This record gives sequence, structure tokens and C-alpha cells, in this order.
Amino acid sequence: AGTNCPDTLESTMSVAKSSRPASSSPLDPKERTIVATLLADYPIQLPPLCSKVLCHAPESFEDLRLGTIAAAIRELAAEAKPVGLLTIRQRLEAQHQLSAAGNALFLEALPNDAGTLGIAECEAEDVWRAFTERRARTVFADAQAALESKPDALPSILEGVRAAIEDISDKDDQRIEVAKLLSCRRFKPGVSPPQIRPIYTLAGHVIATPG
Repeated sequence: AGTNCPDTLESTMSVAKSSRPASSSPLDPKERTIVATLLADYPIQLPPLCSKVLCHAPESFEDLRLGTIAAAIRELAAEAKPVGLLTIRQRLEAQHQLSAAGNALFLEALPNDAGTLGIAECEAEDVWRAFTERRARTVFADAQAALESKPDALPSILEGVRAAIEDISDKDDQRIEVAKLLSCRRFKPGVSPPQIRPIYTLAGHVIATPG
């Protein structure tokens, strides 16, 4: 969703800590299901909502323990390395984040709560929605505070708000879907093209697909 995943777990932890109290929030069973499922059996291809939540970890998780583990999962997957209890623990230990992840006992108990990938994707819908709401509130609150202290900086403040909101929007998802629809409109030579029917509009333009 227009996201740029952070490069390292250490860089993402500073962002999450700056936007949230240091203490962990109560364990969210939806968040736990997502992390447990990915930790127990990381799929070849992530479904879209799980991918979004993982890309924004640890900030996308209310419980920073789970967010820390999710960020480590993302790192290993991006490096094409195996994702499992042993490799995640090694990564957390190497970056001195095992304590932030709830320590070894918390980590090792997670796979017991694993579900199917379909269940994890359903839970990710609520987790993603909650994150985007938190993120939007933070962005607008920070913008208001910045505007009050530096009124002359309005253009840069607005640009910062725009970039932050785009980062969690579905705009790029829509572009991908439109590109897929248009790429499907390939007609055989000498054959009349099929009729098209409008399915929705985007930026004032009707997007259509073969009837």
C-alpha cells in the first residue's frame, strides 16, 4: 500500500518507541495469531493484509513484543533466510532485542497459537485498520503541534502529512488492480474486441473491463 519497508529491526524500533508508551499493551489475540502463524509456517507468498502489517512492524502492532518479532520475521524473509523459532531467536539475540520481544519463553510459546493463513489474513484486516487509525491520529496531532509552533512551515507540514497518509493508504493497491485489468484487455488479431462495461471510476476516469 505505497509502503517502503524499513531496512532493519533496529531502525524500526526507534520509530515505534517514539510513538508509543514504553510499556507493552495487553496482548491482542488477533496480533498474536498473525505472528504465531507466520512464525510456525512462513508462506511462500504472503496474502496482502498480512504483508501490509508485516511491512509496518513493529509500529503496526499494539503489543511491541509481537511487533518486534514480526519485524525480525520480515527481515529474515527479505534476506531469503529460513523463518522459524531458532532463526528468529538468533536474529533477536544478535540485535539485542530478545528482551523487547518478551524473552525466550514468550517467543517459544507463540507457535502454539498458530492458525491457518486464511485466519491470519482475516485477523490482519482488523489489525491493519486499527494501525491506520492510530497512525492517522498521530500524524494529524503532530501536524497541529508543528503548525502551532511554526506557522510559516505550513507547506512542509502539509507535505509531511501527505507522505505519511499515502504510506498507509490503498492508492497503490488500486493502481495495481487497474494495471491488471487493463493488461487483460488483449484481443486476438482479426477478432472484434468484446464489449466493455464500466466497473468503477478512478480520478474521474471510467475503468472498464471486457464484458
